[in-house]
Amino acid sequence: MPTEKEKLVDSNKKISIGLSIGAAVWFGSWFLIDSFPGSDFLSYFIIPLPVIWIAGFFCYLYYLIRLLRMERRMKQNPELAMTLNDEYTQHIRFKSLGITYWIIIVVIILLLVLEDIYSLSASIDLKIIFLAVILTPNIVFLIMDREN
Repeated sequence: MPTEKEKLVDSNKKISIGLSIGAAVWFGSWFLIDSFPGSDFLSYFIIPLPVIWIAGFFCYLYYLIRLLRMERRMKQNPELAMTLNDEYTQHIRFKSLGITYWIIIVVIILLLVLEDIYSLSASIDLKIIFLAVILTPNIVFLIMDREN
């Protein structure tokens, strides 16, 4: 039978994955799909853009509520919260932020190269950078934590 700590760690991983997927779908459909040429084609023949946006929003909202419930549960048990935020987790978090910095630099360099080839607008560049800044730290943290 799993302990309380193991349950919270598993719940935290599921919440992180759900928030990442919800944010990617919600912000991605909101910012990126309607910015690219030919988005009318996508919205007419695949799935209308508002349906994707609403699905991503509700997915993000569901996992955000679960995160708030877990946070309240951890406030009720501070010893458990301290064991979940151990040195290993802090090390992975710090390391993932360092890797995220370099990934964002690579994304910016790739956008500068692609800007000359595809003549991307500044708004598309900013939206891609914004999406990368939101998603990259969480994804890198989950990948590094999985290697444990």
